[in-house]
Amino acid sequence: MEFKNLLSVLRKRFLATSATLSTIATTTNASPNPSFTVHFLVNSCGLPLEVAISASKTLKLDQNNTHNPESVLRFLKSHKFDDTQIANLISKSPSILRSRISTNLRPKFQFLVENGFDGERLPKLIMQNTFILRRSLGSHIKPTYEFLKKFLKTEERVVSSVKRASWLLTSDPAKLVPNMELLIREGVPDERVAHLLSSQPRTLMHKVERLVVCIKTVKELGLQPSSATFTEAVRIMVSMTESTWNKKMETFKELGWSEYDIIHAFIRCPLCLAYSEEKIRRAMDFYLKTMKLELEDIISSPMLLSFSKVPCSEGFGFYYFCIYACPICLAYSEVKVRRAMDFYLKTYEVGVGRYISTPRLINFSIEGRILPRYLVLMVLFSMGLIEHDNKPFWMFYQSETAFLDNYVFKYVDEYHICWKCKMLPKQRQFDDDI
Repeated sequence: MEFKNLLSVLRKRFLATSATLSTIATTTNASPNPSFTVHFLVNSCGLPLEVAISASKTLKLDQNNTHNPESVLRFLKSHKFDDTQIANLISKSPSILRSRISTNLRPKFQFLVENGFDGERLPKLIMQNTFILRRSLGSHIKPTYEFLKKFLKTEERVVSSVKRASWLLTSDPAKLVPNMELLIREGVPDERVAHLLSSQPRTLMHKVERLVVCIKTVKELGLQPSSATFTEAVRIMVSMTESTWNKKMETFKELGWSEYDIIHAFIRCPLCLAYSEEKIRRAMDFYLKTMKLELEDIISSPMLLSFSKVPCSEGFGFYYFCIYACPICLAYSEVKVRRAMDFYLKTYEVGVGRYISTPRLINFSIEGRILPRYLVLMVLFSMGLIEHDNKPFWMFYQSETAFLDNYVFKYVDEYHICWKCKMLPKQRQFDDDI
């Protein structure tokens, strides 16, 4: 009897244990298989094994239900994502494979495509900022786009701005508004503020208190809020701490600049203080030692500091500056360029450094414009009618009417300037031999 009772107890315990094991097995089979997730990420998505193993810690795929992740892959390919982009996207954001296409991906992609991010622009945008996939279309992406378009006016400008700073589409636009309103109140034109939003939006993300100080300082330097240089100066200044600013000031002083020289250069070309101390020293060393420029030449043309060091060829060390300041100067023949340089450097006796600051001089005809005006000025200088100016380049920029009124007809009755100079030929602003 006792033996039968013992068997009965053992049988009940065995049945209970079997039931437990069966439940465990069932649960195990129902759970996603980590090895399958890794297999899918490697073979279907193109992830390297190590990356796939890491991603599988946060993403679990069911081998019995791969419809959604496979649909996501097809959807991405239909929007011009290539295999490399898909692999990189999933590496950065594995959860996209669980995204619902109908309620999440398709509406976002459709909105972006309809507003300028079509073709290859869409995958490039998403790859720049995968957080777009996690932001709500209705409560964030769409309102942010409309905010940007309100200020930038056109779809093209919004697209261009977002391409440069994709974080604009996922950040809080409310953080930009106080600084934008501040600049407008201080007299910066709306278009200048819009340009800042488009080209350098991080300037508008600083604390308002910091921007107030920078605006006040730049105003005290004499720059007007309506000028483009004003916003550039504010941008450069707000990007630096006081310590960094002081270090750069000291660097310039060590290189022979006075504080007046530095501030004057900053007013003319704010960008010159944006560069690292190493770049400033390297540029100064190149211009002074290799190009043999004088310190005053660099101070008078601070934008020289903004260009990368390039080798000089036959004294034409101003090559890259000319391209930047006056692209058309490269359109002229070698003969015209050499003739112009020969006149300005030998006849007019100006240094290369002074010529660097006004590369547009190459545009003008030597025979039709520069030489006749030069002769008039020499007569006026010799008669003491005007003070001698070592660089009266601005006289060459005046219109024909203005030059005749100011330097010929003004003196013609008393000194007969026109006869002494044999009258000025018809002047042309540009040569025909481009």
